Amino acid sequence: MLLEIKSQKENGKGKLSLAGVLDISTVDSFKISLEYFADVQELAIDFAKIKFIDSTGVGGIIHAFKYFSETNRKIKVTAISSDVFEIFDILGLPEIFGRELFEIVT
Repeated sequence: MLLEIKSQKENGKGKLSLAGVLDISTVDSFKISLEYFADVQELAIDFAKIKFIDSTGVGGIIHAFKYFSETNRKIKVTAISSDVFEIFDILGLPEIFGRELFEIVT
């Protein structure tokens, strides 16, 4: 399965909507898509349609958080399924970056 990426920008805010899988075969496309948001102050990464993420995909999310935090910009991951959030939680991402940056769908 592929990763579908939709990018939107408006008034200094961006939204990156992902659908499919974020894994070793798709993480490079995800990282490249972040460059589109170089001029925004806030980015929301919409995980509503992510079906699967592997360790490489998690690494891509960590890359995104570092990319934005190094330039004092805001980033958050929204609409995360409880199954996908469990992976982030086990790896300690909410504790490292802040639980408020992860929005879980129940």
